[in-house]
Amino acid sequence: MSRVKLAVGLWFLLAFVVFNVRFDWQVRMAGHDFVRSQIARHQQHQATVSINAGFRPKVHQAALDGGAWFLAIALAGSGLTLTAAKMSR
Repeated sequence: MSRVKLAVGLWFLLAFVVFNVRFDWQVRMAGHDFVRSQIARHQQHQATVSINAGFRPKVHQAALDGGAWFLAIALAGSGLTLTAAKMSR
C-alpha cells in the first residue's frame, strides 16, 4: 500500500470518527432536550409530543451536521494529500 493511499485512508478514518462523535453527542443532547420538554409539558398539564414529532427531526439534523463534517474533513484532507503527493513528484 502506498503512503498516499494510507494517508487518504487515515483522513477518511478521522472523518468517520468526527462524524460519530458529533452525531452521538447531538443525539444525546436531543434526547435530554426531548425528555426535558416532555416533563415541562406534563407539569403544565399539556399533551405530550410524540417521539416522532419531537425527537426525530433533531436526529435528522444531527445526521446532516455530522455528514457535513465528514465530507469537509474527507474532501479537504484527501484533496490536500493528493495535491501534496503530485507536487512532490
